[in-house]
Amino acid sequence: YWYQAIRDTRAMLRSDTLGVPSEKAAQSLEQWIRLGNILGLEMAREKELFERRAAQMCGWKECQFHEKAPSAPTRACAGCGEVRYCSKACQKR
Repeated sequence: YWYQAIRDTRAMLRSDTLGVPSEKAAQSLEQWIRLGNILGLEMAREKELFERRAAQMCGWKECQFHEKAPSAPTRACAGCGEVRYCSKACQKR
């Protein structure tokens, strides 16, 4: 979840849709990165692990396959190309 927190905070800073002042979010981002350095995490490796896991899970949070891998491969959203779903029904939800 370390890489996901960094990725999401960076995205919020770029889109300027924060619910908190941007300087607070930037400080939070710096602290997340610092924590990863202390723990010996490598950004590239953590990104790879995150993307591999995300490619296997359904993006709809209430789906049974959001936390465990489905029996069939997930497919990328035709709109954003990033979020993956196990079925059309989950994508519609």
